[in-house]
Amino acid sequence: MTTMPVVRISRISFQSDMTRGDAPVIPFARILECVWPDVLRWVGLIGRTRLMPLELDAINLETWPEFREPHALLSRLWDEGWNAEWGLAGAALETVWGRSALSVVTEPLAGLLPDCNHSDADAALIEAHPILWARMLAEENHLKPKLIAPVTEMRLRQPTRVQPTAARSETALAEAA
Repeated sequence: MTTMPVVRISRISFQSDMTRGDAPVIPFARILECVWPDVLRWVGLIGRTRLMPLELDAINLETWPEFREPHALLSRLWDEGWNAEWGLAGAALETVWGRSALSVVTEPLAGLLPDCNHSDADAALIEAHPILWARMLAEENHLKPKLIAPVTEMRLRQPTRVQPTAARSETALAEAA
């Protein structure tokens, strides 16, 4: 029996102000899930383990204490995704976090694993793992901070020139002559 893998990616971000459309959206994590129905499942998560100070200022930490320890929040998201029904990791996260500022959007990734049809689960995993891992690492580019302090150029002060003064020994020599 040959099965085609189903690949989905879930983008997880934080909406800093849900009342404004132009408020910054802070990218937080990505979950990639690949499933060969009833045969094999691969789930990967890549996320930010720390947020920039300006990003933290945009998050109400009283309401969202999870962002004080982003690694713990990532672990929780991983557990929720892994415990979901196969192929529905992102959808499960959307259900849990759907009515909050933590936004989860899931999209299919068609054609990511061409020619990876196997009835043998071990062969499917061996063939697919490098492709899935490379895709996860590529997602890191989408997790760059959105709120960072602007770099300001500082003017260099011009050093003041100090006129050299004669040393005592030179003065003593001049007087002696």
